[in-house]
Amino acid sequence: MALCRMLATLTHADGSIAIDGIAERVRPLTEAERGDLQSLPGTEASFREQTGMVPGAERLGGGRHPYELNWRHPSIAINAIQASNRKDARNIICDAAWARVGIRIVPDLEPRDVEQRLKDHLREECPWGLEVSFETEGASGWWYTDPSHPAFQAAFRALEKGFGTKAVAVGCGASIPFVEPFARELGGVPALLIGVEDPYTYAHSENESLHVGDWEKSIRGAIHLYEELARVLVPRG
Repeated sequence: MALCRMLATLTHADGSIAIDGIAERVRPLTEAERGDLQSLPGTEASFREQTGMVPGAERLGGGRHPYELNWRHPSIAINAIQASNRKDARNIICDAAWARVGIRIVPDLEPRDVEQRLKDHLREECPWGLEVSFETEGASGWWYTDPSHPAFQAAFRALEKGFGTKAVAVGCGASIPFVEPFARELGGVPALLIGVEDPYTYAHSENESLHVGDWEKSIRGAIHLYEELARVLVPRG
C-alpha cells in the first residue's frame, strides 16, 4: 500500500507528470512545429485504432494532439510492480515492495536532474516512516535535429521517389542514446534517421514484422538517397 500511494503521486489526473521542476523545463513547441504536427496524416480515431485502445478508454494528456504527447512531452512509465508474487499470494506480511519506474525526457530536460527530482519526490512521499532505496539503471539525454540541412532535403526527395508519395519529418518517443554523442564527436554532422515501418510493424514487440512492399520501397529510396547525397554534399570539380 505504501508503494502504491507513492507511485500514485507521480502524475496528475490527466496523466501528466506531477514532479516539481520537470514540466516547467520542457521546451515549448514553436508555431512552425505545431503546424507540422497538425499537417501530418492521422486522427484521434486512427490513433485509437492503431494502438488498440479499448472502447471508452480515456486518452490522457489534457486534449493535446497524440503526436505532441508522444514526441514532445515527458512521460512516466511504471513497467513492473511487485510485493509478493502470484505463487505466494496469500495472507502474509511482505517485508518489501519494488517497482521499475522510468521517465522519458524531452528537450530541454537534463537527465541527471530529472533522475534526482524523481528520487526526491518519492522520498518525500514515502509514508508511515518507511524507507525507500533506489537502484539506477541509467540516464540518457534527449536528442533533437534540424531537418533544414541539405542532407534532409535530399532524403525527402529520395524517399518520395522510392515510396511514390511525399515524405514528412516525424518525431520519435524512443531512446536511442548513442545518436547525439555520435553526431557531436563527428563535428556536429546531421544525424539522419530513417525508420522503415508502419503502425502495424509493432517495432521491438514479439510479433514485429515489416511489410515486404515497404522493404522494397525502402531499398529504392536508399538507392536514390545515395545519389541525392552525392549531388548535394560532394563538391563538384
